[in-house]
Amino acid sequence: MKLQIWEREDGKERLVKEISGKIWNGKRFYLESPKGAFVDLEKWTYHKSNYDKSGHRLGEWFICSSAVRRWEQKYELVEEGKI
Repeated sequence: MKLQIWEREDGKERLVKEISGKIWNGKRFYLESPKGAFVDLEKWTYHKSNYDKSGHRLGEWFICSSAVRRWEQKYELVEEGKI
């Protein structure tokens, strides 16, 4: 399995990154980087660390912003070799 990070800005979608990892007890999918990041397979959410209690729902766009720009991002969990 891999986690894909997608961005959408000005109506254009692009794949930013694919991260692989390992499944633990069928409950969590731990990513190789960033350290401590995981996907809760029961709640279907991505968490940046163990301290990130709410996380982000997989497959749903959410708004990100910085001082310079604003964009949307989503996380997708895919099996190896499938897009």
